[in-house]
Amino acid sequence: MAFVTGSASSLADLLTGIQNACTTNGWTLSGSVLHKGTCYMELKVSGSFITLRGGRGIDGSNALTNATDQAVANLGIVSMGIAFAFPMTYFIHVLASPDEVYVVVNYGVVYYQTLGFGQSALSGMAASGNWYCGPTISTSIHLGFNTPQGAEYDGVGGGNGAAFSLFCRENAAPTNHSRGVDHGLDGLNTWAELGCKYDWASLYWRQPNQWNSESILIPIRAYAQRPSGFISPVLECAHARQVNIASLADQQIITLGTDKWKIYPWWSRGATNTRGTADSGLGGHAIRYDGA
Repeated sequence: MAFVTGSASSLADLLTGIQNACTTNGWTLSGSVLHKGTCYMELKVSGSFITLRGGRGIDGSNALTNATDQAVANLGIVSMGIAFAFPMTYFIHVLASPDEVYVVVNYGVVYYQTLGFGQSALSGMAASGNWYCGPTISTSIHLGFNTPQGAEYDGVGGGNGAAFSLFCRENAAPTNHSRGVDHGLDGLNTWAELGCKYDWASLYWRQPNQWNSESILIPIRAYAQRPSGFISPVLECAHARQVNIASLADQQIITLGTDKWKIYPWWSRGATNTRGTADSGLGGHAIRYDGA
């Protein structure tokens, strides 16, 4: 495992920082595709974004093959009129067993965006298990869910909002998903999946504990829609969790047993569980950390 932090003055600087962190820690860069084992991810500067999409391999020209049929993830979203401003600080967690990479950027003092990619360790999938997730392009002002019963508003990115939380967004049309898991179930060559609203929202809304003010770390899962209305889990992130950050500071490091976790808001910390005018409430990520 590795933790890398630095400063970027442009998208090109940021992309170079991501590539260097990965290649220094076991990944290979071929063209714009980072790969390790059978996990292939394309990251490149595209207009005003760094875009991320997954595939199953590369061809002789280092172009991604069997690429996702879902929308790309985009680092650089402008939401609620808040500019994606440079210089910015980046935090990169390169993790193994299974391979997962999380890229978090901090800009404008209180704002964050996150990309994640890796390979699912769950058994039973017919395809590679490669996955990716990140913010969605949107002009919507929705930045959080409204009620415990309204978990379909999926964390940051209710309805068609600009989703900043890992795998929380559930109800948008597949072409609007800025994420995917290459499960290949039921003979489908598809990366389509459902977010983790099924098992995290009720826990989130009951945090932090009123007795000791602590918040539990909640698994991040994704599911595949199956015939006859069934669903199957296709991903449980090994090195990241959802967490209510009411009693935790931005970038705080917490220790649970032998593991350390670093805390980040989904986008910008708010005062309550629900979204604010320009914040993402108390939703946050905890990412496994092995820095100093």
